[in-house]
Amino acid sequence: MSSSKKEYKKAIVNITVRRMPP
Repeated sequence: MSSSKKEYKKAIVNITVRRMPP
């Protein structure tokens, strides 16, 4: 269940970066 938390955070960061490009 620890890996799930890490993957969840990575997915959120990926979506945020893609939604808010530099």
